[in-house]
Amino acid sequence: MNAPTRHRVISAYLVFAAVVVAAGAALIVALSRAGEQDGFHAAAVPGGPSGGPDVPHILAVLAVLVAAAHLGGSVAARLRQPRVIGQATVGLLLGPSALGQVAPAAAGWLQSGGAVAAVEVLAQLGVLLFVFCIGHHLTGSTSSVGRGAALLTGHITVVVPLFGGVAVGLTVLTPPPGIATLPHALFVGLAMSATALPVLAHILTERRLLTSPLGALATTAAAVADATIWALLVVTLCLARGGSLAATGLRLAAAAGFVAVLWWLLRPLARRMLAADHAASPLRPALLLCAVLGCAAATERLGLHAIIGAFLAGLALPREAPAVRRVVVVAGGAAEWLLLPLFFVAVAAHTRLDLLVTGPVVAVAALVLAAAVAGKLLSGIAAGRVIGLAWRDASTLGVLLNCRGVTELVLLNLGRTAGIIDETTFTVFVVMAVLTTAGTGPLLDLLGAGHTPRGDAPVPPGAVSTSAGPALDRVAEAA
Repeated sequence: MNAPTRHRVISAYLVFAAVVVAAGAALIVALSRAGEQDGFHAAAVPGGPSGGPDVPHILAVLAVLVAAAHLGGSVAARLRQPRVIGQATVGLLLGPSALGQVAPAAAGWLQSGGAVAAVEVLAQLGVLLFVFCIGHHLTGSTSSVGRGAALLTGHITVVVPLFGGVAVGLTVLTPPPGIATLPHALFVGLAMSATALPVLAHILTERRLLTSPLGALATTAAAVADATIWALLVVTLCLARGGSLAATGLRLAAAAGFVAVLWWLLRPLARRMLAADHAASPLRPALLLCAVLGCAAATERLGLHAIIGAFLAGLALPREAPAVRRVVVVAGGAAEWLLLPLFFVAVAAHTRLDLLVTGPVVAVAALVLAAAVAGKLLSGIAAGRVIGLAWRDASTLGVLLNCRGVTELVLLNLGRTAGIIDETTFTVFVVMAVLTTAGTGPLLDLLGAGHTPRGDAPVPPGAVSTSAGPALDRVAEAA
């Protein structure tokens, strides 16, 4: 199929999908209004006929949400934006702040019959698989360019925004009841320091920069920054949940013990088992996936978060083992095509865009956005100049590392579920994450960095913005 034909097929499919979604939404609204006239309300149906979850209804809701999210991703790609921008925007539009205000009956249909609980569970599973894939790909991402330059760049672009975020957390934002000032301010700093490695790899792939020296430096520095942030996140969670100094110390010791057992006992054992002749058994990928879920359960039981365990499992499992690669491919595909779109909907359900109509909250949002962008851009430019880059390349590096994407949303959702940040802070930072990610492409265009083709066609298969797929494998191959 040649390029013009493929473009016509894609355009026809998008039009068809839009018509189907619009017709489905109109049907939902019509049925909901008819039900209200008969004395019933769609949201009042708690479940199926037996009182349990309404499985057909839940499946229909999941189909609508996933289709809408991917349609939004396709539109974003047509606009030369990462797919995550379109998917997150659709999630916000389907949330209580948009659809809930414009068409409450349709929003009620999406939330009835046990659909909310199903979306939350699947979204959390998607986050675990996504973070596992990120941990797996970080193990091979530090060998591309000079390690000293990547280490310096990664740490500078974490420390500067971190201190800026801590200052904002101490002076502007208020911690929720029961949360001390220190863990709250530290988490705000971490939220300003994140860089989305998968989205970054996708943008570099689109612009033919992934295997360039600058692209290799950006991805390696982002890997260093992400690893540093996740390590500091463990300390932050211990401070937030530990209570007294002794309890915090005990929780940190338990976390360190778990990491030691995983790294020096289970990791060598897994390497030997996967190197054996029977390692190609179909049972191996299933056991590895169970190990990932087991690590997630262990860190949750330790009072940290399941995400930490999934991330550590990704770091610990041997990257070169075929069984591990199979698990990563399957987990990344499931997360990208099914589970992460539902995660965006779950995030939107807790995002109060209506709070942004008040002057004080808008001022806080503007301050957070300015501090986040300035911290990343200035630190990236400074690091680039220190390692000998020209002003233009140093500026490009700062713009690339300012991209936050899914990683930021995962981090924010963790802070929300752990009770470290409140609804207002969560909403402000979600808006910041979307805007900084959407601004990456235009700023790169302004700097003339790489060539950006239109549409979806030029992106290699698997080089997507929402999962740690083959594009990140190419990061390690750039060495």
